[in-house]
Amino acid sequence: MPPKPSTKPQVKKQSGGSSAKVKDKAQRKPKQPLPAPDRLRRLFTSLCAQIDGGHFANAIKTCDKILRLEPNDPDAIQTKLFLLLQTEQYVQALALVETLDASSALKADFNKAYSQYRLHNETEATNVLDAIKERRQQGGEEDDRGVIHLEAQLAYREGAYQTAFDLYTQLLDTAEPHSEEHSDLMTNLAAAQAHLDFLESGYRNALGTLPASAVSALESAPPPLLPAHFPLSLVAQGVPRPEEAESDQKEKRIRMKRVPKNVVLGVTPPPDPERWLKKSERSTFTTQSKRRKGGGGATQGVVEKENTGSGGAGGKGRRKKREMRRPSTEADGPWENRFWPSAHGLTESSHLLGSYLRNEYLAPESSDYIRTMRAELVDLNQVHVRVKVGGEGSAVFDSATAVLQGLFPPTPLNKIELANETTITAPLGGYQYVPVETVEPSNDRSLESWTDCPNFQKHIKQAVSSEAFKAMEKKAQPFLNDIRDYLWGREATLENAVWDYVNSELVHNRTYAHRLPPTFIEQARALANFRENMVFSDKQMGGIGNIASRTALSSVLGALQRIAFNGDPLQFMLIETTYQPFISLFHQTEIVKQHPELQAIPDYGSALAIELRRAAPPDARDFLRFKFRNGTDGAFHTLHVFNHHEDIPLTEFIYRLENSVIQSNGEWAEACGVSSAWALPEAASITSGNRTVDAVCGASLAFLLVLLAWFVTKAIQRVFMRKNYVRLQGEEVCPSIC
Repeated sequence: MPPKPSTKPQVKKQSGGSSAKVKDKAQRKPKQPLPAPDRLRRLFTSLCAQIDGGHFANAIKTCDKILRLEPNDPDAIQTKLFLLLQTEQYVQALALVETLDASSALKADFNKAYSQYRLHNETEATNVLDAIKERRQQGGEEDDRGVIHLEAQLAYREGAYQTAFDLYTQLLDTAEPHSEEHSDLMTNLAAAQAHLDFLESGYRNALGTLPASAVSALESAPPPLLPAHFPLSLVAQGVPRPEEAESDQKEKRIRMKRVPKNVVLGVTPPPDPERWLKKSERSTFTTQSKRRKGGGGATQGVVEKENTGSGGAGGKGRRKKREMRRPSTEADGPWENRFWPSAHGLTESSHLLGSYLRNEYLAPESSDYIRTMRAELVDLNQVHVRVKVGGEGSAVFDSATAVLQGLFPPTPLNKIELANETTITAPLGGYQYVPVETVEPSNDRSLESWTDCPNFQKHIKQAVSSEAFKAMEKKAQPFLNDIRDYLWGREATLENAVWDYVNSELVHNRTYAHRLPPTFIEQARALANFRENMVFSDKQMGGIGNIASRTALSSVLGALQRIAFNGDPLQFMLIETTYQPFISLFHQTEIVKQHPELQAIPDYGSALAIELRRAAPPDARDFLRFKFRNGTDGAFHTLHVFNHHEDIPLTEFIYRLENSVIQSNGEWAEACGVSSAWALPEAASITSGNRTVDAVCGASLAFLLVLLAWFVTKAIQRVFMRKNYVRLQGEEVCPSIC
């Protein structure tokens, strides 16, 4: 057969088409680079964003790019020096200071002295500080506070504690009372004072406890020599490793096809590799391949493979899927903390808190030492401990045990002598067992009063429906949309406890911690602070929003009255609870008016100390001082209640709070709007979780009802017997057969 003619129209090729394209390309002008001022403007914009986001390593690279364009830019030099100090690259900071000219180097002398101090070059740091002080004296200027502080630090490190004490005192006189600098100065001043006390009298007491042979050996031995050098790890913290330096020198080829649009190489900062999740790992990702329903698709958790041999059609192994989520019950509400740190994290911070309290109140050298309390061996009559045991499980109880371990550590003095003159020391080197009173909501509402409370639930609904809550929810909606991929199917709303889950996963899940974008945990914490502050607060002192502190204050006031009474042996009371009473108490006592930053969730291991202090004669009144410590960082900060600017009298404190404090379960039931403290639906089973107690109570009640029915039946039988029998007159004659 002849070939079929083609139906496609034949297009004639135009001659010279390729040459026209070449001409068009030749006519195009190459893209001109941005002028230097525009590049500097973009680089400074990126630099500000990197510093605000905490990406200091990228910010240092941006400073280098700016200095390549403008080598003598003072802002870029000062910013790079600041970033090097922030990242503890003190060797590079010194090298940068050495490259400056004379006028700029004078301004960076303090940074040079600080870098030498951090590198343990005390002599060089002292020389630089002396030059700064001499230059200021010649110019008639006063000494800078930073110079004085660094001089005090050097004196403390070299053992000149009296000089350090005088310098800290000089700075403390002009510091703000409630500033962070004031707190740091108080800590440093206390450390210097402790060393001075030991040098003046403490060492004598220590020598008195040693045997005579050890004392004579110490007196005859020469003093120890200072080390000629310090470990290299302390000095060369900022020096890069050789392999890192070699890897940095190797140039990496950049594939232009993979460079996103609107990205200029050398100007736009590189993205953070830990900032984004892969598309296949997001909860919204769906595969396009056809799969049977019920198959092994992607899950929002860990998929475990279980090979069970050949079974079923096709002989393929089956897949067992399990979603790794933390357990939660229907009884938990959106306002309950379902996710708690591990026992190790809580107990570690709690043990540090106990050690801190021991140094604060049980150390003889402390200014707040309780003189009437035994420090080495605990007197159980002087200590009372109450621990909340509620919906969070054993976390609070474990924390209380760790606090007591740090507060009363093992001691060899914890021993007894038997009748046969045998001495027995407690286990673990003299472990001290302190009794703990557990407070369960099923029988005592003082430490968990916000659960199963109808009026408090109404308060929550009012807080959620308020204009402030809706405005914050609208403002936080972009963040809630972004964090939805990191919640694995959980509801991303302001009402839901987002921060609890994110914080728990950030602590325990390494992959989650590497993938969570920066500032997400901070934003989630800020939203949680806003929500919990609205829920556990009230405008009125006796409002239902403050019920957490209104019930907890009953134990506090009772303990204060016992301690103030001279005939009562109680000297120290420890109440271990969760964060809710903290927020309510700060509102109820009007502390938030002077410290609005306390309208938030305290960190784990926080403590509020209420000190009972007796005034100096002839004033016989007792005063209260409030100190708060947020987490394990820093020291106690003094707070003032009810707009006082000093300690408040105990009588005034009780008078102001007596009408708002809830003293019993009956008063709690009245405040919550229930008929009685025991007429709650599932109150005992949900709150306490003790089914054995419920069964025993039910069996006892049934036994009482059966016993009552038996008595009633016997009484009715006696009445009928009296009606049926006839009593004959005269004496009954017994026949002889009897």
